[in-house]
Amino acid sequence: MLTPVTMGTAYRRVCDIVGLRATSTGWGMIHCVDAQGKRWTLATADVEYVAVLAANAANMDLADMEMPGSKFPWRREGWPDDWLSPAAQPGDSAN
Repeated sequence: MLTPVTMGTAYRRVCDIVGLRATSTGWGMIHCVDAQGKRWTLATADVEYVAVLAANAANMDLADMEMPGSKFPWRREGWPDDWLSPAAQPGDSAN
């Protein structure tokens, strides 16, 4: 989760680095891999939705799970550790 509660004073800075608009409730983020093996980070303003997914992930078959685009309007290729390269560019912004 990328929220003011979980990130504390670093929240706004992390949002800037990731390319998300800071909000009072924060963002739920999911790291996934598509059918071609590309890594993606998805984000939603519905933090509770991601919390429920995370809490139940061990009991779910995640291999063929599709994340609804309407629920995750922000997406960026790669995972946060991939974005540290100088060539990395911010993804779509959910402003």
